[in-house]
Amino acid sequence: MEQVLAPVHRLVSGTDARLKPVFEPGGFRLDYPSLLLGLALGIVMATLARILTDVHQPLHHMRPEIDPKLCALVDSLLAKDKAKRPNDAATVREQLLQLVPRQDSE
Repeated sequence: MEQVLAPVHRLVSGTDARLKPVFEPGGFRLDYPSLLLGLALGIVMATLARILTDVHQPLHHMRPEIDPKLCALVDSLLAKDKAKRPNDAATVREQLLQLVPRQDSE
């Protein structure tokens, strides 16, 4: 038995005047808002792909004047591999406190 699919515009609630051009009865119509939406979604997807896959440039390459220990901490926070990141915020706090010069109270 063959399954019959309803046209998309019958599956979407709302009036035809409020539907995006993709859902208009009679076919697809490309307009400026649809083009912008497609472009924006493409940019978002490309950005997410870069966040998930690209390895960041080490901080000391961009800012060599920063304390190497702080650079190492920031780089570990940005690591893609979970095993290379700090376990929790308390660990990060302790590492940051070690970077702050201690003032002896006299």
